[in-house]
Amino acid sequence: GGWTLLRNRGQFLLSRETGHECKVNNWKIEFQPDTKVSVSTGEFSFHMDVFSQNMEFSDDPTVEFVDYGRLCGQQMTVRVWRSGDRMKPLGLGGFKKVSDILVDGKVDRFRKEYQWVLTSSDEIVWLCGLCIDDRYKITDETIQFARLRWNRSDE
Repeated sequence: GGWTLLRNRGQFLLSRETGHECKVNNWKIEFQPDTKVSVSTGEFSFHMDVFSQNMEFSDDPTVEFVDYGRLCGQQMTVRVWRSGDRMKPLGLGGFKKVSDILVDGKVDRFRKEYQWVLTSSDEIVWLCGLCIDDRYKITDETIQFARLRWNRSDE
């Protein structure tokens, strides 16, 4: 009847089929300094802007700041994660499979199916809404900052 029931870690999750499911496409991002980038997946939207002044960090997982110098001039893509994807989560020091990060974060199968990543030259920069890669973190040498935002399109 248009519903999907999922047993997940001792809980039952119920999801209604909306009829306008998210299309899984890749978006290649051509970014020029002093501009803003926005792409929409239908259900989610990604935004990036660059600035040089200090900014205030927050605990909001849908907003992250990275070192723009590491992204500048690179081909960036927003896509759904793939089996075998790996990244260096902030503070971990080593690589970890995205699938393991999602399991550790107790991400349910409904959300896992449409978990997006931002890549730069085929390296994962951000597991959107969850964690950034340690290689792109802000350091004392950072001159320009990129603010990344990942929101539901209706927010």
